[in-house]
Amino acid sequence: MVRIHLHPLGFEPRNTRLCGFFEFQLYALLNRAKQRSALFAPFTERRTHMPKLKNQLPKMCRDKNRAFAWHNGKRVYFGIWKSAEAAKNYRRFKAALLENPNLPCFGADRNSDILVLELASGFLGHIEPRTHKSHLSHFKQCIGFLVEVYGELSVNEFSPKKLKIVRSQMVKSGRLCRNQINDHITRIVRIF
Repeated sequence: MVRIHLHPLGFEPRNTRLCGFFEFQLYALLNRAKQRSALFAPFTERRTHMPKLKNQLPKMCRDKNRAFAWHNGKRVYFGIWKSAEAAKNYRRFKAALLENPNLPCFGADRNSDILVLELASGFLGHIEPRTHKSHLSHFKQCIGFLVEVYGELSVNEFSPKKLKIVRSQMVKSGRLCRNQINDHITRIVRIF
């Protein structure tokens, strides 16, 4: 049996009968182990401190052609990308966050005084020059159902439950099939 004891500088064979080939293999194995431990030491060391937290304001991002920023897990839209209006709204957003970093939701009450009727008429005025007549008639039909039931309701009070009631009114009318009702519901969602 060959006894090998550790030397501070590496392996030192005590048995002189150990072949030079095996001695070389042991030295090579030890050197590889030392190199591996030296290579992976920075990655396996534990951190002794917490990472530095960054309290930065949300950056303005681009979604297609709209400027927005993330706040409390939701997108806050500012306007058309690289427009003066978007820059002004973003500066106002940053100022509000600097004043109160724990702001629950920026701009949550901005539509509180708008009624569903006003929103629908504004939307029709917006899409009228850009939309074909047949599509425009579909929008007018679905807006008719919406305004008939919830025309005097505030936009913030309109919810998915109320959308289901509008859908049930479409079904009760008996004038539309299921595909048309589904298309009208998606058009109403686009309005909001």
